[in-house]
Amino acid sequence: MCAMLGPVVPYGLAFVEPFAEAALASATLRGFTPRVDQERLDELVAAVVRPGDDWVLNV
Repeated sequence: MCAMLGPVVPYGLAFVEPFAEAALASATLRGFTPRVDQERLDELVAAVVRPGDDWVLNV
């Protein structure tokens, strides 16, 4: 399941968030069995990582 709050201006998120939470809390999936596919997960994460996001910062 996926939910996206947008396109909404950042301040607008404060107004729609309670409605989205209620909708997601009441949602159910029948017959869904999650599977562990580390390769696919790594592929999805790599697709949204911007250059520099994965740099290690020594603080």
